[in-house]
Amino acid sequence: MTQKIKIIIVDDHSLIKEGLKQILSFYPDIEIVSEGSNGSEAISIVSETSCDILLLDINMPVMSGLDALKIIRQTNPYLKVLLLTVENDFGTLREAIDLKVNGYILKESAGSTLTDAIRHVYSGGNYIDQTLTKHVFNIINEPSVAKESTSKPEMPDPFSLLTEREKEILSYISKGCSNKEIASKLFLSEKTIRNTITSIFKKINVKDRVQAAIYVLNCTS
Repeated sequence: MTQKIKIIIVDDHSLIKEGLKQILSFYPDIEIVSEGSNGSEAISIVSETSCDILLLDINMPVMSGLDALKIIRQTNPYLKVLLLTVENDFGTLREAIDLKVNGYILKESAGSTLTDAIRHVYSGGNYIDQTLTKHVFNIINEPSVAKESTSKPEMPDPFSLLTEREKEILSYISKGCSNKEIASKLFLSEKTIRNTITSIFKKINVKDRVQAAIYVLNCTS
């Protein structure tokens, strides 16, 4: 029997929480082991209940999800956390990444997207809602434009070191394409795609797709 992915859900909206439970109940490889309604409860539940992933809302009464996560990280630095939220502003995303979240998904996403995110995070990956990554990486297809800035006047174009091919591959990454899919679209081998992605990450000094997105956010916001 396949081991189930144990989930804790913390969200202050009862209807949303019940909806999540209903969606996840259709998947035999996922099990909800506990639930809560605010950040304070999240801290208590995590300290008492073993889980694989904490599915955590951001805006909650008593204590927000991010404030709770700051405390949780002191005793559970490696707990996998998937933020479920209506927030899509870049500032919140950056703060979440600073707290080493493993995934960030919007509440409006389809149920299949949620389960894909859960499985991806469980397997050791990181996940950013495709709605966000598309928005972030749209700029790589636009001509470089000098940006007016008084705070970071010497900040270079984040893509100035990338070749046109690397920009193209980065664009496909932003759409959630796998290495195999990118290789098929560009008529290249998967090995070539892997090597090119390694080059991209090295040039912008990131380790994975999530950090690449955050790099772009920091350089263009």
